[in-house]
Amino acid sequence: NRIAFDESQAAAVIEGIRRLNPELSLMALSGSQIVEQARAEGLTVIQETFADRAYTAAGALVSRSQVGAVHHDPEVAAAQALAFATGQPITSLEGTPVQVQADSICVHGDNPAALELVRQILTTLAKHDVEVRHVS
Repeated sequence: NRIAFDESQAAAVIEGIRRLNPELSLMALSGSQIVEQARAEGLTVIQETFADRAYTAAGALVSRSQVGAVHHDPEVAAAQALAFATGQPITSLEGTPVQVQADSICVHGDNPAALELVRQILTTLAKHDVEVRHVS
């Protein structure tokens, strides 16, 4: 996650990808500075979002040290995943709508409710005819 906000580390990762294989895609935290930095260098960027994490009104992840930063309720995570998948705004921790660009949706495996969250997310997406695909 450090490369999302550390410009020099981001530059090193971008340069490494360009040298190794510039056809590779870079998965990066949605809305972070590395997204534009990598695109400016000609890389394809996949903006990653998190169904099991809360966002601020500015579209940033809420620090895990704050109450409410991690979603454990499958319905909440599924609603957020559906909003990401359909390009709709999500509800920030402050209760305001916020638009977050989502090319990929993640659920953290260290969340004790991860399996239940993923099951509900898949059910909700299928109910709304949203196709789940692997990142290519």
